[in-house]
Amino acid sequence: MSKVGSEYDGRSEGLVLLLAVGFDLLGEPPARFHPVVWYGKLIRMLERRAPHSNNARLLYGVWMLLVACTIVLVIVSLFQRFTQGLAGLTQRWGE
Repeated sequence: MSKVGSEYDGRSEGLVLLLAVGFDLLGEPPARFHPVVWYGKLIRMLERRAPHSNNARLLYGVWMLLVACTIVLVIVSLFQRFTQGLAGLTQRWGE
């Protein structure tokens, strides 16, 4: 595979493959470290605080959705920045 305007030997893909296989061999993280479990706990915590009247409950549900999605988007954005920085390091390491 070649990148436009540069020589490319594929070492980054090899490193990514090794990391992927390593993570696969480790398996799923324990529940206390699993992001899906954290998201479920966040939703459960927000649901416990829900009001009882129908109109307020509807507005709270919309608010809850926005808050939960915003938290996830922030975490994913931070993780993406971290992995992009890691990709830059692996490309420099492969040179």
